[in-house]
Amino acid sequence: MKKISPQDCSRSIGIIDCRLDANTLGDGCPTNRKCDMVNLFNLEKKYADDMVAHARTEAPNECCGILAGKDERVIKLYRTTNTEHSPYRYKIDPVQMLAIYEEIQKNKWKLLGVYHSHTHTEAYPSATDIKSIVFPESIYFIVSLSNPDQAIIRGFHITEDNISEVELRIIETQR
Repeated sequence: MKKISPQDCSRSIGIIDCRLDANTLGDGCPTNRKCDMVNLFNLEKKYADDMVAHARTEAPNECCGILAGKDERVIKLYRTTNTEHSPYRYKIDPVQMLAIYEEIQKNKWKLLGVYHSHTHTEAYPSATDIKSIVFPESIYFIVSLSNPDQAIIRGFHITEDNISEVELRIIETQR
């Protein structure tokens, strides 16, 4: 399979669903060893829509938030405050993060992902994003508004020395 660029991506429910194939990324494990990190993630449309709406509301600054759930299924999306108030970087409000973490623990959920937006660049981790990774076991979702009419969401496992794209599928809301 060939590398798929944002221009080649299939359109999925008004959001571009982008992915890279395993041949481009190795086995998909950011530690270059066998691991149990998710290489395919199903994101319900309501959460994808909420992430895009959050990004559009906060533009021109980056937005940020947390996805929490169980069994690789999002149960709750937390919109958080970007304390940087910047179009180039984000930092989740630490008071909000603590409250979110406590709720995740109380409900026996897992922090599935962190999301933020790129307001003028592609949905790919920047050098700043890579340096600020706090939860390497989670998926980092990036919402690109470089084309404001067609948001792009992509997901990645990121470590200091590796970026592996997660196949992201936008699915209808499950009951």
